[in-house]
Amino acid sequence: MLKKIFSAILALSILLAGSVVMAYNYQGHFPKYLNGDKNYIFCGAYRTWVGYAVRNSLNVERYNPPNYIISIDIVNTHNCIKITGRGTSRFAYDWESKQAYEIEENGDWTLLDPRGKGPRSVGFKEALEAEMTFYLAYKKKFYGIYPDDFYEYYD
Repeated sequence: MLKKIFSAILALSILLAGSVVMAYNYQGHFPKYLNGDKNYIFCGAYRTWVGYAVRNSLNVERYNPPNYIISIDIVNTHNCIKITGRGTSRFAYDWESKQAYEIEENGDWTLLDPRGKGPRSVGFKEALEAEMTFYLAYKKKFYGIYPDDFYEYYD
């Protein structure tokens, strides 16, 4: 019985670890551009979510270094072919503290945590979106959560 429980826990751990690794495993698994359209740029995958940032929707709302507010449309896809959802994400960045926030429609700011922990934090998926948004706007890493070759992938 104990052996079965251990095996089940090990299998679940491998599956969960694989979902996080998916966010980084872009080459060969997820197209750089959705359907070859350079306006739709891969920004990450996590569990069932595969997201593409819509380059021409990028809007720098506040440029006041070290503080920035940037919005961008993010599309969700099914099998990296068909768009299944679209929404606008707004992010506030504090470059000095390296903290970023998702700005909700009601005006609330929620701290982004690329580790996905904390009582008032939004998880890994939103941090991926925020990282790509900042990089597209300024060609600078914010969290640096992707491997270096990921950023070079978009230069």
